[in-house]
Amino acid sequence: MSNALEEIQTLAKFYDQELRKKFGSDAVAAGGDLFLGNCYAKSAKIFFGLNPGTYKAGDSNPFIVKLAPNNGPWGHPSSQFPYWRNCTFFFGSSARLSSWLADATSTFLIPWRSHTLAELWRHRDLAEQIYKYSGALVRKMIEHHQARTLIAAGVESLRTLALPDFRNFPLDNRTIAYHFDGTSCYSGPRGIYQWRKVIDRELVLYQIPHFARSSNRKALTDCVLWLEEDILSRKARER
Repeated sequence: MSNALEEIQTLAKFYDQELRKKFGSDAVAAGGDLFLGNCYAKSAKIFFGLNPGTYKAGDSNPFIVKLAPNNGPWGHPSSQFPYWRNCTFFFGSSARLSSWLADATSTFLIPWRSHTLAELWRHRDLAEQIYKYSGALVRKMIEHHQARTLIAAGVESLRTLALPDFRNFPLDNRTIAYHFDGTSCYSGPRGIYQWRKVIDRELVLYQIPHFARSSNRKALTDCVLWLEEDILSRKARER
């Protein structure tokens, strides 16, 4: 694991330096985070958030490649951030799933920070290079883990994984099974409370709700029960 960790950290730092050379340090002054958790390449499973999220205008932050002190973003029920609270509720709803996830790598698809992807894409040349480097990091992580299971938080995360710079697979009804209960108890747009399973070559990808926007406990509980059943029953069949 140590060699793999050093390799991904070195590659991420190199890409960050290349962005600063090409676009100037101000273009990536918001910095970023390579990891959400404290595990790397200990298992064949990876949890992906989309990106590190917002920052204060004028801030200058480092690009951090160290592992976090704790594995997460679960385990923070009292966090001021809805993403962390909802994620903690989600995985805490299933003791078996929490145990299975304990040694998963937790990371970002796009480790450079921005308010929104729409804001990033207002600078197209920079965005295209960030996506290229991010995709290379994701592919290297999958290689290091010999990954079999990916969990991606949010619809946009799945769309990002499908891009040519990342995994390059089609998003269509032949590869995606939709699981969505549209009853009135689920407030918010349909896109928030949906979850999907995608088979992509050797990988099984699970897209779950984006935790910053999904606070409906009934919807989250339904999703985690589906995820637990599918993952753990699949693992039992593979033994």
